[in-house]
Amino acid sequence: MLFPFLFGCTNIPIEGLKSLEFGYSDGRRIKAVYKIDSDSTGYSVTIQKGYSDENLPTFTATAQQIADLEQILNSFEVGRWDGFKRSALNVKDGINFHLYIWLQNGKSIHASGYESYPKNYKEVRMALEEWFGRYQEKK
Repeated sequence: MLFPFLFGCTNIPIEGLKSLEFGYSDGRRIKAVYKIDSDSTGYSVTIQKGYSDENLPTFTATAQQIADLEQILNSFEVGRWDGFKRSALNVKDGINFHLYIWLQNGKSIHASGYESYPKNYKEVRMALEEWFGRYQEKK
């Protein structure tokens, strides 16, 4: 590739997830923020619906569940999203999103948009909502 620094040219493999944050809102309110954090004891999963971030339940994910999520993200080539930052300036109350992924090897993927989305956004959002949904059912 002549210009690997351009968005979408390089697909960063998502392996060894350290943390992840995916959120979206409709301009007036936060719809959801999904988070995964890891430490020496394992992976914790947090789901925020709406503005309140007080007393959010935290769940534990297994290494296999994280590997499954990595496989889902790789199947949609989310690693190509790194550097995506676009907005539709003529829209005043649209949907915005952000996705931040940090990997154990020090690499990261950062993407955000306002009424502008990277390839497979809708499918990735649905897959993430389904994956995180298993934890919402535990409440």
